[in-house]
Amino acid sequence: MNLFPSLFHHSGGLVYHWRAIRNLNQLWSAHLDHTRSFLEEWSPQAKTLYLIGPSGGYSLPKEWLKRFKKIIAFEPDPTARMIFQIRTRVRTEWIKTPFDFNELHEGKITFESGSAILFCNLLGQIEFDEASGLLAQEELLKLAQTHEFASYHDVLSGDHFRFEWSSPTIGDEPVRAKFDMEAMDPYITPDEGLTELDLHIHPANYLFQDEEPFRYQYWEWRITPTQTQVIEGVFSGGIISQLQRDTQ
Repeated sequence: MNLFPSLFHHSGGLVYHWRAIRNLNQLWSAHLDHTRSFLEEWSPQAKTLYLIGPSGGYSLPKEWLKRFKKIIAFEPDPTARMIFQIRTRVRTEWIKTPFDFNELHEGKITFESGSAILFCNLLGQIEFDEASGLLAQEELLKLAQTHEFASYHDVLSGDHFRFEWSSPTIGDEPVRAKFDMEAMDPYITPDEGLTELDLHIHPANYLFQDEEPFRYQYWEWRITPTQTQVIEGVFSGGIISQLQRDTQ
């Protein structure tokens, strides 16, 4: 299973870096603000953070990263590693081989006890088949139950539409629940003059279910002036939150 795109793929490699540098401070600014809010709400207490596929760290706030004493990152792209170090100035231990769910399942990939794990806009780029999707779903649930865990990933993408999400609330608090594609329909608006949209649902949409320990957020990421993605943010407190509940 290839978890990282090729050198010239639109969602990674040199094309992605060029697009990020060009759009970071304008077109992507709302996405960066939403990602920052998502990470702040997750707010892990761990001192060690694992980043899975951070690329150049374009959507990772520097101040937030500096909270951690130790950062370990899975990133096979040497250009991405160089950009990440220049942008963040954060000391990082690099694992230069791709992350692989089969190796995680076999125990070849392990994480320090008490660490936090963040999948950085990676899962939405993977075309899981049924078997690999079920394996990933199982392993992600295990991580979420034993670690402070989060992932943000695209679940829907297409051209010439906007996603203006307003999460339902209970009292003053937003509902942090899983929403299916049908529930999102009222928040998807075609560009003026369009009556039909050709949208792609990513397999990552099915990796997480509306059950403990997960909480959810959704927001729009305008990749280009015409291309939009719907991002699903998923987080859990893992074992640390469970231990805190048990002592109350």
